[in-house]
Amino acid sequence: MLTGIMLLIFAPQVIGVFTTNQKVVEYGVYIMRYFCPFYWMLGILHVLGGTIRGTGKTMQAMVVFLVSLCGFRVIWIAGTMAWTRSLGHVMMCYPTSWLLGMLLMLLYVRKKMDGSVRPGKIRLF
Repeated sequence: MLTGIMLLIFAPQVIGVFTTNQKVVEYGVYIMRYFCPFYWMLGILHVLGGTIRGTGKTMQAMVVFLVSLCGFRVIWIAGTMAWTRSLGHVMMCYPTSWLLGMLLMLLYVRKKMDGSVRPGKIRLF
């Protein structure tokens, strides 16, 4: 969360590292306003996905990632483009898909893995 705040504060300077074109910097800052406040959800999503994969449930984690980060985004973009051509609506797809993935991972952990992983039950070798 701190990283997202720092990126927002210094957004023009961060984008300026990659380009000197002022229009590109403006678009970069605009897009960062949609992404940076929500990066923490992406972090939780990936930690939960890694945790689930670490228990041997690789297919379940993959399905959640495919549904939330691929399938949902295709549907969102198709629907958004049919309704409006706003860049803001397209950019909202990313944090919304992160939220969906995070919630699906949390739901899976709560419903399917409750009590299945305990200290002493995990054997490395």
